[in-house]
Amino acid sequence: MMDGEILLLLAIVFVLLSGSLLGWVNFFAVRRLRGQISALEAQLASSESAPAITTPSAPAQEPAAQPLATEAIQQDDLILDLDLPSDTADSSNTTSTPEPLVFAPPRAAQTLVWWTHLKDHWMVWLGAICVGLAGVFLAAYSIEQDYLGPQARLSLGLITGFLLHGAAEVLRRRARLRYESLAGLAAGASVILYATLLASVHLYELWPNTLVFVLLALVSLGTMALSLQHGPLLAIIGIVGAYAVPALLGDESGDVRILLGYCLIIAGSGFWLLSRVYRSWLFYIILGGALSWCWLLLDQPDVSAFLPIYLFGLGALLVTLPYGRWKQIPEYQDDPLCSSLLSFFQFSTPRQRDTALGLLALLFVTALIADIGQELYIIHWLFMLGVVCSSRHLDESLKLIPWAAVILLFLNVLGTHLYWGSLWPLTITTSTDSPTLFVMLALVSVLVLWFSMRTYRQNRYPALSLSLATLTPLMALATAWMLGDVSFDAWYWAAVCIGLGAFYADRARRRWQTVVDAQVVWWFIAAHAAYSLAAVMALSHASLTLALAVQVATIVWLMQRFELPILRWLLRAVMTLIIVRLTLNPWLPDYATSSRLAGDTWVFWTYGGTLALVALARWLATGLKDTQRWLEGAMLHLLVLFIAVCVRYALYEGEVFAWRYTFTEASLYTSVLAALGIVYAVRARRADTSAALLGLAATVLLSASVVQYLWLAVVQNPLWQRADVVGSTPIANLLLLSYGLPVLLFALATRWGVTELRRTLGFVAAGALWWFVTLEVRHLWHGQLWWGNRMSSGELYSYSLAWLVLAVLAMLLGSWRQKRDWYRGGMGLLLLVIAKIFIVDMSDLTGLWRVASFMGLGLTLLGLAYVHQVLGRRAVPIQVST
Repeated sequence: MMDGEILLLLAIVFVLLSGSLLGWVNFFAVRRLRGQISALEAQLASSESAPAITTPSAPAQEPAAQPLATEAIQQDDLILDLDLPSDTADSSNTTSTPEPLVFAPPRAAQTLVWWTHLKDHWMVWLGAICVGLAGVFLAAYSIEQDYLGPQARLSLGLITGFLLHGAAEVLRRRARLRYESLAGLAAGASVILYATLLASVHLYELWPNTLVFVLLALVSLGTMALSLQHGPLLAIIGIVGAYAVPALLGDESGDVRILLGYCLIIAGSGFWLLSRVYRSWLFYIILGGALSWCWLLLDQPDVSAFLPIYLFGLGALLVTLPYGRWKQIPEYQDDPLCSSLLSFFQFSTPRQRDTALGLLALLFVTALIADIGQELYIIHWLFMLGVVCSSRHLDESLKLIPWAAVILLFLNVLGTHLYWGSLWPLTITTSTDSPTLFVMLALVSVLVLWFSMRTYRQNRYPALSLSLATLTPLMALATAWMLGDVSFDAWYWAAVCIGLGAFYADRARRRWQTVVDAQVVWWFIAAHAAYSLAAVMALSHASLTLALAVQVATIVWLMQRFELPILRWLLRAVMTLIIVRLTLNPWLPDYATSSRLAGDTWVFWTYGGTLALVALARWLATGLKDTQRWLEGAMLHLLVLFIAVCVRYALYEGEVFAWRYTFTEASLYTSVLAALGIVYAVRARRADTSAALLGLAATVLLSASVVQYLWLAVVQNPLWQRADVVGSTPIANLLLLSYGLPVLLFALATRWGVTELRRTLGFVAAGALWWFVTLEVRHLWHGQLWWGNRMSSGELYSYSLAWLVLAVLAMLLGSWRQKRDWYRGGMGLLLLVIAKIFIVDMSDLTGLWRVASFMGLGLTLLGLAYVHQVLGRRAVPIQVST
């Protein structure tokens, strides 16, 4: 009975398939006949109406009378490939007939075109997916119900897939048109074949792995070859369905090697298709599917042993098959002499851009899945370095990918050892297996050195290969020094770096004697890097900053002899590092105690010595106007820092970096921030390329200075403290530093500061001047500023007199200099003085004192008005009547 049910089921499936195929044949045959009849009618109508036209037709219009089927094919191609431009042009299509007018939509309209295509052909997509799922579910259902044996299931799947493929091909050839429905039918057939072949080895283990892989490769290549005829729809559904088949089979006990090999076959066939007709979206589908399975299989046992080989194979396929070649083609797309750094990142074709992004994606996946505690960590990175270095040889547009790989490798090694301690310090833990780490770093250095020297004379950028070859050993030494758990003293590491730097300097000297080019500069840059690394290893804190500052003069010396933009950027990088270190020194713990310069005067050697070295570099930069201006700004910054350090040294009795934030320190930083803001504003006006960054820094510093001043005026004001933090000396006390010097700096900022903040800083300067005078008057009367001391009548009159003087000066200067804000500010202060006099000062006066007070105030106001009118008439030109 069971055999009869099986035969009946097979008969029903056969009848349905044959009936649907015959129906499709009749449908397309009728449609083809209708198209031919319409074409004949159109030709007959054009021939009958031709004699009525008196104007001779242009020769270019003769090919217009071509069969309707050909025109339909062109229109169908146009609709299907509307947003999919190809890198290569088919020259054979341009010889027989002229090219039709192709509309290429902008990138902003590509999403709309895809959505329109999906709405027009949603039934095709849904049908193809259903056909593929039907084959997969048929196999799964037969397994669950145990209807057929393994051999019968595989045979049924293969027969169904090949029948559907044959039907799609026969219908396409008969119709002589490109129909998306036929592409969907072929895609579903390919998915059925993928599922059947993968199940034969993944579930049943009936056939040898080699045979199955060969068959899978043939099916993949055949599907991609058919997609050249059926269009991109077959490629999309075929590749996506192929990647989805292992998940749909639903068995997790299979061999991981089979799945990874299967994914490589699918990716290889897709990349082969890209060598014929390139599409960016197809590239990302292929790569995304391959990397997705790599991520999904991470939890499987023993997968780490095969992932290096898998990623290596995927990278090799990525850099070779889409190009369809193994040797480099001299396609130079950028200018090696161009001073713009952006020229190094430009790609002329989507193929180059996608290859670069694909390699970066592989590198990031390698960094994420590689575990430094495993023995295969070295193999992971060595394989990927081999791929990216080879890709640089195959395509010169990938010249920066090896650099990205090396940097990402060392960041990955350091990232696994990062440790956040208590509070905020970030430390790096030492490696527990130092020999393995040293072996890996040595192998990486040797591999990169070999590849760089191999391509040293075979490309237009020998300096780029030379920089990678010389700086990679230094990065390896730095990583080994930070992570290696060895008993070597730091001076041994520094000696190795100095020896390597001496070798680089000797190579630069030898080449300089024969030829002067960019390679000499890179040898010198590598020597500088080795010297800097040795200084970091052997020295610390103050002595390290001074040692780094020595390079400023040597870099300027190189700039005098070699006109290379990289030297300018190197100088700015070193100078920025020095300035940041000297600026942030107060926040570095135990800075002074760990300094190797003996005595309490080390701060003068550090700040003063750095300032002297920068001044020497400024003197050496003769003829380099931009560099001179940049160094002058750096000198101003260092000078302000040096003055601030000297002041703190005097205030805190040698404790320059005392961890206290007192009123004195807050007063100091208010002035320092304002001075630095003015310095950066001056540098921004003199700079060319970094003007925007320097202007932003000036804005931040000046704003921080204003906020710090408001903190002093409101929170840390001596009025709220009983303790005498200012001192009892009249005038010459801490008020000059806390509230007097900021007035001067804010006033200077209104002329030399950021343009957008000048008016605001003017208001702040006026308010700060009024507050400073008020506090000085109170200090003169009491010797301190605490608000609890009773205010006498003489003190009240002193405030009125001082404010009146300020108001008069502001109004007079505003009238004389034609400054409306000054005049209005003085007028406002004058109104405040008048209100205070009437409400507060004269409330207790009687008799002659009241008469004298009102008389003095009135005469003062009249005199002020008279002077204002005189100055106003002088400013307005007098018109002489005729």
